Amino acid sequence: MYVDIKVNGKAIRAMVDTGATHNYISSTEVERLGLTGLARSVLIKVGPYEGRTNFSVVTMDDFKLILGLEFLRDTKTTVMPCTNSLAMLGNKPCVIPTISSRAGERSISAFPLKKELKRDETTYLAMAGSTNSVADALSRRTELDQVALMAMNAIVRVDSQVAINIGRKIRKALTRDPVAQ
Repeated sequence: MYVDIKVNGKAIRAMVDTGATHNYISSTEVERLGLTGLARSVLIKVGPYEGRTNFSVVTMDDFKLILGLEFLRDTKTTVMPCTNSLAMLGNKPCVIPTISSRAGERSISAFPLKKELKRDETTYLAMAGSTNSVADALSRRTELDQVALMAMNAIVRVDSQVAINIGRKIRKALTRDPVAQ
């Protein structure tokens, strides 16, 4: 998923990556966006959200900017791929539409490739280690549960009066329910 954002007032398309632990910016974009080498406390605007975040400056072939879990956690944002959007649940809750792919572009990966490899050639990646994807998915489940819990808490906060009324109605109905008695 991609989202058009502004960094220091300049437009850039960012990839939203729940697999990335931090936020990353391509070393080639640092100067264009008027950032220093450290890219700390950078002013960004995503939809109606405006705030500061940190980026790790890295060499990337395929992407210019990646918003990772660091940004999602800091801004209390949930990725909603089924609706092609981000739900920001912080101070100003909102839904931001995303772009599902980059039109006309092919990507190889988010990490830098060796110079012998070319962008349009078929490339294979051999990885050592476990292929136990079930265990990997299960180990990530707690993160997803935390995001879902964060979203539920924010929804209750946004409309706490509705939640209070629902709680009252449930308690009142339980007093009349013979099974609950």
